[in-house]
Amino acid sequence: MSRFAACAVLFAASCLFVAQRAEPVGAQDKKKDNDAATIAKLQQQLKAAQIDLQQAAAQFNNLKALNAKQDQEINRLQGLLKKEKGDDKKDDKALKDLRTALDNYRGAGLIHVVVLKLKPDSAKTEAQAVIDDTYSQLAKIKTVRGVWAGKPSAKAATAGTADYTVALVFVFDDAVGLKSYLSDPIHTKFADKHLPKWETPLVYDFEPKKLAP
Repeated sequence: MSRFAACAVLFAASCLFVAQRAEPVGAQDKKKDNDAATIAKLQQQLKAAQIDLQQAAAQFNNLKALNAKQDQEINRLQGLLKKEKGDDKKDDKALKDLRTALDNYRGAGLIHVVVLKLKPDSAKTEAQAVIDDTYSQLAKIKTVRGVWAGKPSAKAATAGTADYTVALVFVFDDAVGLKSYLSDPIHTKFADKHLPKWETPLVYDFEPKKLAP
């Protein structure tokens, strides 16, 4: 082979080598560009996802606050409902007690009136003590249909006598009921506690005209 032929072969081989080396470099650059574009796209998607997450968190907080307000309103309404039910029960009890009292007074056959005057040396608080004990103790005696107890009225329209300290009024079915009341241990205890502090009481018993049902 001549020197010229050998040089031609070497030149062809060199060109082929350079061509083979140049092709991967271009592919690598293209791959890098593709990777950079992919990363940029992913970053945009990540940023968008973060924004969506922030918006979702804000909506969740709003819903949570709204739910808390709804719970407060429900609790308030339940409290009102409970109170109304309690008031209804109180009203029912008051109405029942009133009807019972009216029935008792309609059926009354004997009224027992006791007028008391406090002794000068007795404590002023004794008057209220007698009134309180009349309602809390004497009213519980079985034959007592109804009770009134109080002091002279300062606002009465009539100029009646006020020469007394306390007046007590008891309602009974009949004289048998009054007799049972007077001998009841509760009345005996009441009399032992209070009567020594009072002048001799004035007592009036009368039979009222019964009210129509």
